[in-house]
Amino acid sequence: MEPARHEELNRPSSLEAILRADFYDKKHRIKMSEVSLEPVAGQEGVRRGWYDFGSKVVAWGLTEILPGCSGPMHRQLCESTMFVLEGKGHTLVNGRKFEWEKGDVLFIPLFARHQHVCAGQKAVRYARM
Repeated sequence: MEPARHEELNRPSSLEAILRADFYDKKHRIKMSEVSLEPVAGQEGVRRGWYDFGSKVVAWGLTEILPGCSGPMHRQLCESTMFVLEGKGHTLVNGRKFEWEKGDVLFIPLFARHQHVCAGQKAVRYARM
C-alpha cells in the first residue's frame, strides 16, 4: 500500500468542506489589542469584547474588570474556560467561591450561575472561550 501524499492529508473532508466553506478566508490569529472592549450595560467598571473567528461552536472574548467591581451574575448555554491574564479575584459558581490570579485557568460548567469579581488593587483581564 502506498503512503498517503501530503496533498491528500491536507484536503478537507466533504463534511468540513460544507461546514467550513469560508474558513480559510478568515483570520486565524489576532493580537489581543485588536479586540475592542466595550462597557457592559449596568455593570460599572466592566468592559468586554468578542472576536469572531467564524467558529460554529467556540466563541473567544476578552474581559476587563476594574478594582472593586464585578461582572453580572449570569449563566450560559455552554461550558466556558477563563484564562487569567492580569490581576486577581474570585468567581462565584453556584454559590461556591473560587479564587484565581494571573496564570490560572478556571472552568465554568454548563448553565452554572456565576459572577467574576476583581479583588485586587489592579484591573483584572482574562480571555474566555
